[in-house]
Amino acid sequence: MLERKDLEMISEIIERVVEPLKTDVGELKTDVRELKTDVRELQTDVEELKTDVRELKTDVGELQTDVGELKTDAVTLKSDMRALQLTLENETNKGINIIAEGHLDLSRKLDEALTIENEKEMLKLRVNRLESEVEKLKAKAEEIA
Repeated sequence: MLERKDLEMISEIIERVVEPLKTDVGELKTDVRELKTDVRELQTDVEELKTDVRELKTDVGELQTDVGELKTDAVTLKSDMRALQLTLENETNKGINIIAEGHLDLSRKLDEALTIENEKEMLKLRVNRLESEVEKLKAKAEEIA
């Protein structure tokens, strides 16, 4: 059997082997605690990310709805613009041409009326001058008589 001395040597060997293992186990415990803390932080971050992704999905859904409405509005706007262009081409432009032709006739008639009015003014000036001369002749005739 083993003697006490042998047992003490075995005990010392075991202690030398076990002591670093104790240190390693302590470090492992510390590492495991740190890992647990990190995992909790990661879980919190993942939950926040999930919440953010849900919000993004909601926002994307709203954006898709808005884009759909914008597309519908654009189609309606194009249709309205085309109708407005047709109205301008078919009705407004023709109406403007008709009015312009009428104004040309009015312009010609106005020119004719102004010509007659100018002649009338010249005649009035002439009559006024002649009346003035007749008055002078009357005055001379009265002086003579």
